[in-house]
Amino acid sequence: MNSGRERIERRLAAILAADVAGYSRLIGEDEEGRHAALTSLRREVSDPKIAEHRGRIVKSTGDGLLVEFPSAVDAVRCAVEIQRELTQRNAVVPEAQRIEFRRWHSRRDHHRDLAPAAAIRDRVQFELHLQGQGRPELCSKHT
Repeated sequence: MNSGRERIERRLAAILAADVAGYSRLIGEDEEGRHAALTSLRREVSDPKIAEHRGRIVKSTGDGLLVEFPSAVDAVRCAVEIQRELTQRNAVVPEAQRIEFRRWHSRRDHHRDLAPAAAIRDRVQFELHLQGQGRPELCSKHT
């Protein structure tokens, strides 16, 4: 039955949102040093792992990333590998200076043209919840 409506192209996507826990405090204590450390972390760890797991960076902020993956498995594997590397790097860094990520995964059916907007909306809502907790976490949402 054709009602004259245009068919909407949809696809399942996994979204990984991550931001640095305590970023404002870290930057307030040593802006140049923490910025350099985060830039190095992106270049040496996060960005290569995202590419390795077929991710696409949708948005990058000073302390956060919004990444789309073709599968939830890719998103979780990427997050776990980044976390392992961070744990190793942080072992020699004083606790107050460690860069730790809060992460969130969402798997949902997206309209092809609206996926980034929907993901950003969900990320903002979830980050408001996480900021109240003030500690790194890994959470999943499946819709």
